[in-house]
Amino acid sequence: MRKRIFLPFAGLLVLCACCAALLCGYIFSRQNGSASFLDGVKLFCPAALTAAALFVFLAFYISKRLALKFAGHMEGLDFENGQSPVYKELLPFAKKIINGRREADAKIAGLQDRAATVEAVIGSMKEGLILLDSTGLILSANRSANGIFGGKDLARQKILHVCRDILFQHGVKECVAGRSATVDFERGGRVYEVFFNPARDSAGVRSGAVILFLDVTERFEAEKQRREFSANVSHELKTPLTTIRALAEMIETGMAKGEDVQAFAGKLLKQATRLTAITNDIIRLSEFDEQRPRGDRSEFDLYGMAESVAESLREKAEGKKVAIHLEGERPCPVVSVRSMADELLYNLLDNAIKYNKENGSVTVSVAAAEDSWTVEVADTGIGIPPEHQGRIFERFYRVDASRSKNTGGTGLGLSIVKHIAEHLGGTVQLTSVEGEGTAVRCVFQ
Repeated sequence: MRKRIFLPFAGLLVLCACCAALLCGYIFSRQNGSASFLDGVKLFCPAALTAAALFVFLAFYISKRLALKFAGHMEGLDFENGQSPVYKELLPFAKKIINGRREADAKIAGLQDRAATVEAVIGSMKEGLILLDSTGLILSANRSANGIFGGKDLARQKILHVCRDILFQHGVKECVAGRSATVDFERGGRVYEVFFNPARDSAGVRSGAVILFLDVTERFEAEKQRREFSANVSHELKTPLTTIRALAEMIETGMAKGEDVQAFAGKLLKQATRLTAITNDIIRLSEFDEQRPRGDRSEFDLYGMAESVAESLREKAEGKKVAIHLEGERPCPVVSVRSMADELLYNLLDNAIKYNKENGSVTVSVAAAEDSWTVEVADTGIGIPPEHQGRIFERFYRVDASRSKNTGGTGLGLSIVKHIAEHLGGTVQLTSVEGEGTAVRCVFQ
């Protein structure tokens, strides 16, 4: 502001001093005939220079006072409320200031809104997101990304110093070099699919990189279970089929004669029955996987159902000298899918008989409240070691595979129980002590 006042004012005063020196030199040469015009100018030049210096100082002083007075006056104005300056000469200048300020405020507000929106979107993402500059320095990381690496703020750190995993570092180097990459990365018991993509500006010049973390733990576990299930199915089906084929060949070639044929036929029937049971259980599980289980909800007597299931397994229990006891109120009315409840009870009771001790017992308890019902099957059998209890509901998982085959188990009974409970909106709780017995409790809301 001061320069805008000082420079033209000082220039005008210096110009006046020069003009005065020229005028005086001209007058002097006219009055003194022997002196030339140049001699007159030289004579008055020192005085003109002194006057110019004085004028410059004066211009500086005056411009400073005017600028301070102008600035003070402008600072005292309330532009927001439309207050106008006292001097009309300042009105255009004031309007430009007001308009410029409003435009600047509007742009700043727009940028702040956009920044807040982007921050909110990135912050609420379940996926981890990291932004890098061209040197591999982390510019920004959302909460999910910070959580993957321990919860600390990753900003302003080198990405290669954050994680030492070989595959991850390979992805970072590829990305910084301008190439996209995808790697599987495991950390904290979770599996992530990590996408590395270079970022480029409007001119196409590489300006940084974007790293995205997708949690694929469930997909990874499902794929692992699918592979295990396929391998187990192949093994479980191969065993009875191999036995059936061997016995059939012996009968066909005449190696089995007389009473041996009848014995072999019994073995064939046993293996065929086992094969049918495995096939039926696999089909049942596939129905749950495809979310298409059968049955409609209706009211029935849960105690009566438990009594019927116990009666159907009475002969099997007596063969192992296992006693079955029922507990609960009768009748015990509940509303659910009758066929599934029956299947759940049958699998639990059948399992408790199979893995029980001789002269052992099984207790089936049923109860119903206003908005829930409970089934519990407890046995005095061999129990389950603690290290196996977390996997007992997995398909084809057996604590003792040889014992399961001897008892005719398919390894799918408890897995079916879990799927039925989940479909009916219930939970399954297992309590077991090795050598003392097992209790499976199902609670339905």
